[in-house]
Amino acid sequence: MSPMMMSRSAATTTSFEEKPLLSSPEKPLDSSVEDKAKRLAQIRSGLRRRFPYLVLLFDSLDRLPDPAAFATVVEQDVRAIQKAGIGLVLVGPLRSMFGPHRTVTDYFQHFYPQHAVDVQQDEQGRAFLVDILQRRAPSELLPEPVCRKLAERSGGVLRDLISLARSAGEEAYMRGADRVEEEHIDVIADAFGRQLIFGLKPAEIEVLQRVRQTGTFVPTSDDDMVLLMTRRVLEYRNGSARFVVQPTLEPLLEQMANRQGAA
Repeated sequence: MSPMMMSRSAATTTSFEEKPLLSSPEKPLDSSVEDKAKRLAQIRSGLRRRFPYLVLLFDSLDRLPDPAAFATVVEQDVRAIQKAGIGLVLVGPLRSMFGPHRTVTDYFQHFYPQHAVDVQQDEQGRAFLVDILQRRAPSELLPEPVCRKLAERSGGVLRDLISLARSAGEEAYMRGADRVEEEHIDVIADAFGRQLIFGLKPAEIEVLQRVRQTGTFVPTSDDDMVLLMTRRVLEYRNGSARFVVQPTLEPLLEQMANRQGAA
């Protein structure tokens, strides 16, 4: 899940909008950023008659590993673009919703958390993911049943869907197959799940087992939030929140539970 943030430019802000009586002082822009903002404003002024509304789209900022880096981008570059009279839509990291860096959302007029597609209960969403794969590869290479299975194993996360499909293609190629088969997906899904579970602490495994068995997830620590932010725990929103573990983790967690029960 990644939040999508939208900010109106100064040029599109209506005059009747009221500003809060008290607001935190803004950090000054770096001199280099301020200089670029002035140049950008000049370009914007020259385009205003032809393009009265201008919006920039920024994707993949959710991949920034350091939340402080994203906060710096917002406090400097985003503000500079806003000052130039340009609106923005950007995809940011999930951490921006929680913790000490959540104040960066105050720079935006709208904030939309983008949840994973519920591949178990949302038929239209599952069909959407299958369609994405079918547009990228012919059915001779990725048959529809294979696409459906990839969608299920991805847990409805688009980035994981593409990653699993690519790995399945590589597995098929290494085995000399002419197309991706379900057995190839079983191999790469197992590897994907093992990568997700590697290095987790016993307390984190316990949380995952509880989510797997009961669907209950109430984050109370940074470790819990990391499980959500690293897509080991997935949140679905179909009216109410529903939590599941990433599907490739389920068989591994079940094996671990069976071993503990037999001990």
